[in-house]
Amino acid sequence: MMENNQEKNIRYFLKDIYDLYSHVTDFIFTTFNFEPDFFEEHLVTFLMGSDKKISTIGELNATNAWISEHGMCVYFDKGALISGSSCVTLPVYPKHVETGVFHPKVVVIHGTLKNNKIATYLVVSSCNLTVSGYGRNQEAFSCIQVTSEVVAKSLLSFLNTISDNDNLRHKFVKDYLRASNFTKKKNVEFFWNYGKQGESLVDRLSRMPKGNLTVVSPFYDEEGPEGLLKRISNIDKTTIIPAVDGENYNIYYKHYDNLKNAGVVFANLAGDATNKRFTH
Repeated sequence: MMENNQEKNIRYFLKDIYDLYSHVTDFIFTTFNFEPDFFEEHLVTFLMGSDKKISTIGELNATNAWISEHGMCVYFDKGALISGSSCVTLPVYPKHVETGVFHPKVVVIHGTLKNNKIATYLVVSSCNLTVSGYGRNQEAFSCIQVTSEVVAKSLLSFLNTISDNDNLRHKFVKDYLRASNFTKKKNVEFFWNYGKQGESLVDRLSRMPKGNLTVVSPFYDEEGPEGLLKRISNIDKTTIIPAVDGENYNIYYKHYDNLKNAGVVFANLAGDATNKRFTH
């Protein structure tokens, strides 16, 4: 786990992880919205150490070589490409989910650390690959080094699914997740669904050990979070952190009153009251 990561821009957070490596073979991003020019100008060159717009043919060639060497690519929802252009040659994979949208915000970094050990780091966040996601919104992200078998198996299944079971794509990280000797600990898990594949979040939560639940979300539909909570019987206490629009929660009043009367605690993230952007 990375330290001192409570309040940090995700760009710098990813750079800290990248700097742990002497050589990276797989650098995989997934997102809903994708803004190509932002990715090129403010993330790729930043990770390379220059953090500036590509302005010469030599810089473009060097950037393309770096992308290829690091196995960098982006998966995004087919209908969520934000207008913009990029001059780099970046492998991109538009995804279409018949039952909804492609929505995971995951970063996988794999390679050789500076201590000569092979390692995979997994970042799960709420950040789309956009200017807002990486610099304007209030976002959350968490990072682990993949050391447990349960996480390795789930991540391998996720990568196989989004890559359409192409064994040559992301070969190094897939081989590592498949063959390495991981621990049996289950102190953290990575779970996902993809259309009709995988299990639903509600089903997974209902099988978790009894404990407290914190829900952070900018959006709640007309049914609200009540349906979710009614189907989960193993929760002692629930805290909901919705988006704030001025002084008003972005949640239907009937759900707010019902949940609050039922003992649900509503909380604000620090700074929400003056932040013009929704918590995401």
